[in-house]
Amino acid sequence: MNQKLLCKIPDSSAHYEIEIGSGLMNSQIPYLSTLAERFAIITDDKVAPLYGEQFRQSLIASGLDAHLF
Repeated sequence: MNQKLLCKIPDSSAHYEIEIGSGLMNSQIPYLSTLAERFAIITDDKVAPLYGEQFRQSLIASGLDAHLF
């Protein structure tokens, strides 16, 4: 089950949507490829070992440039 959350930025009209769920990383690559060709994956020391390199390699395999920070 996926869940979408709307994140509103205080004192601004800006907002963005966050989607949480299982299997989203690879299913989002076709959508991401419509947005840009280069990506910065920004993560922390807990998530990076679990998903960072795997996601970076998936982006690269799809012909995109990706860097992990």
